[in-house]
Amino acid sequence: MSWMKQFFARRHLYKDLSEEIREHLEEKIEELVASGMSRKEAAAVARREFGNVTIIEEDSREIWRWPSIESFFADVRYALRTLRQSTAFTVTAIVTLSLGIGANTAIFMLLDAIRLRSLPVQNPQELAEVRITDAGHQGMGINQQYGELTRPLWQQIRDQQQAFSGVFAWSVNQRYVGRGSEMRRFKGLWVTGDFFQVLGVRAFRGRLLMSEDEGACPVTRAVVSYSYWRSELGGRDLSPAIRRIVDNELVEIIGVTPPGFFGMVVGDHFDIALPFCQPKEELSRHIFDVSVMGRLRPGWTIQRATAEMDALSPGIFEATVLSDRDAHTIETYKKFKLAAYPASTGVSALRDYDRSLMLLLGIAGLVLLIACANLANLMLARASTRQLIWRRTHWTDAAHRAGTQLSSTVYEIVGVIPDTKYNDLRGQIPPMTFAPASQFPNQGPWSNVMIHSNLAPAAIAATAKRQIAGKHRDVITEFVDFQRQIRDGLVEERLMAMLSGFFGLLAVLLAVVGLYGVISYIVAMRRNEIGIRMALGASRGDVVGIIVRQTLVLLVLGVGAGIVLALAAARGAGSLLFDLRPNDPFIFAVATGVLVSIALVASFIPARRAARVDPMVALRYE
Repeated sequence: MSWMKQFFARRHLYKDLSEEIREHLEEKIEELVASGMSRKEAAAVARREFGNVTIIEEDSREIWRWPSIESFFADVRYALRTLRQSTAFTVTAIVTLSLGIGANTAIFMLLDAIRLRSLPVQNPQELAEVRITDAGHQGMGINQQYGELTRPLWQQIRDQQQAFSGVFAWSVNQRYVGRGSEMRRFKGLWVTGDFFQVLGVRAFRGRLLMSEDEGACPVTRAVVSYSYWRSELGGRDLSPAIRRIVDNELVEIIGVTPPGFFGMVVGDHFDIALPFCQPKEELSRHIFDVSVMGRLRPGWTIQRATAEMDALSPGIFEATVLSDRDAHTIETYKKFKLAAYPASTGVSALRDYDRSLMLLLGIAGLVLLIACANLANLMLARASTRQLIWRRTHWTDAAHRAGTQLSSTVYEIVGVIPDTKYNDLRGQIPPMTFAPASQFPNQGPWSNVMIHSNLAPAAIAATAKRQIAGKHRDVITEFVDFQRQIRDGLVEERLMAMLSGFFGLLAVLLAVVGLYGVISYIVAMRRNEIGIRMALGASRGDVVGIIVRQTLVLLVLGVGAGIVLALAAARGAGSLLFDLRPNDPFIFAVATGVLVSIALVASFIPARRAARVDPMVALRYE
């Protein structure tokens, strides 16, 4: 018999063993009866000679059984029977652990998606990004969304670097596809010709962009993402007839990227990828809108690449020095340094919330620990109660910072306004000036117009479009509900607020469950004392007072320790939500009052139950 058959047939084996032992015992008794003994005497002699039947059965079973496995299944069966007999306890335990485990899992999945997961490219650990090390760039237009270098800087790095086997530059922006009333936005990814080759991304359909696709503006070829190909192109086979009007220029779609490739921005995606092109005029030295990445050569490390970038920095910044700037700004620019940074996980504006997510993960872990401790207290209290009964009978799509560069024109300062948050609630407020649109340089063909009205946004948009189209048919208009835009820009902040609020409510719930378990256990352990007090004349109010006073002692100790720990963690809490004052006495007073009130309510139930105990029953409890 195989071990599996033997394991699952063990009950029949044990039954056969018992029957065989009884048959041997019966045969011995019959032999003794045949020799002249009475049946009672024969049975006694046979049992003495044969030995303890139970011990013999257990020794025989040990030969073909697995004690640890059988004990495990026996424990499982016992646990299931116990849980089935106490529905309230089972539901509480399951809900408590589910909330704790689910909260940890959700936060870790979010952190993994934003920070830990690598880009879906070949050998992502070899990728590095080249950035400017100095963080004091306010007022120069640097530190834009996913772009810290200029096109001239990229060209200098490409021509002089030795650390990378391949380098590329990329940029993201939203542009328009189509014409007239059919025009709509798309998420654009602008890349150099070596972008896909260096990343090791292969085409799903057609081919991807290459070096020969770069050239003079305007571009004539583009690649689309898999999702855009399915949704906007209907998944059709590619041909020269598959074209789109991008920024008023006809572009041929030559390829489709793989389904898993979303670009370089984690948590976002692109629709159309277009090659960099060379405009007729000189490349601007003032617009910092590209990111530069590369694949390290074999044997090179991030530290070695940083050392090379540091050595090349003086020459690179000298060759790309800003024009039309004052002497101080130019000297500051020349002192910038380049460095290499790991880029295996891509980039993401959501990483501004790394600290908040790590803090939330720590809070979720603490909540799980509280849940486990509370469950242990409930089981302890339940075990004590069972023992007594036996003796009786759980922003934002960070908007693209325009960074428009002021020329050397002298402006007269006519007023000062308070500092205001525009693009990032958490970031520092950069130096900012406001000038009349007619005098502001580099205005370009686009303008933003704010309309204030009590009418519905849809009605305003329809009226304005009709009026503009009647007088200026070539003007392209797009309407956005400003309040909705602000709400959408605060998605991350609202997410952090909701998560922190959820964990706060969960912690309160677990505190109630835990306190109830602890007080129930204390009451069960003091049942004998309570019986003596009631036998000597104590009233039910006196008994309730005893339990509540003991609860107050626990509350004073717990709240005191909690306040100390909260003050110690105040800086971390300050990074969790915008404009949060973690040391606000009012917040501490309200939180303390809520916890004390809930704790008193949670302790009242076991206290009231203790006051109803029959003194005679309580006196028999040891």
